Amino acid sequence: GERSVLAGGEPLPRLSVERLDPGAIAGAGLLHVDASDPEASLWAARLAREAGVPVVVDADRAGDGVDALIALADFPVVSESFIAEPGSAGAWEEGLEKLAARRPRLAVITRGDRGCVARFGEEQIQSPAIPVDVRDTTGAGDAFHAGLIWALYRGYGPRQALAAANTLAGLSCRGQGAQQGLPDEETVLASL
Repeated sequence: GERSVLAGGEPLPRLSVERLDPGAIAGAGLLHVDASDPEASLWAARLAREAGVPVVVDADRAGDGVDALIALADFPVVSESFIAEPGSAGAWEEGLEKLAARRPRLAVITRGDRGCVARFGEEQIQSPAIPVDVRDTTGAGDAFHAGLIWALYRGYGPRQALAAANTLAGLSCRGQGAQQGLPDEETVLASL
């Protein structure tokens, strides 16, 4: 039910910022970026902020430009391993304080099978993972982000949005690979 991801090898190809369309970002309902291409992600996040477009940032590892990218996020979502060594007692609490200090709309730390913790204004939220028979966790983090974005578009409040994100992530672990276990909207709604 668990998997390992080994990073390395050739560097990922980078987007040429000059070839990107600023109008596509300014006209978007939401921008979701990660830290795999910091230059392009920073460019896009800056444009989105200027246009009033909400920005969701997915960050799993520290690196060049990641702090600047998180500072631009309305919804920074980082993994627990981003903020500390796994298993460090209380590490997520300090990490959540740092994320929340930047005053995003909702700061989130994902914790795998322990769900997530978040800060909404002064309110700290602990949202549990849903119990499922795990077959493969590949893609669960991406499913979490998809569930959060889906819930934001539906106008869910922070607690409901986090529950939806955890639900989609959990249900996605029932299948093999990153896509086979993804549920449809009806299944997510029924599980909520």
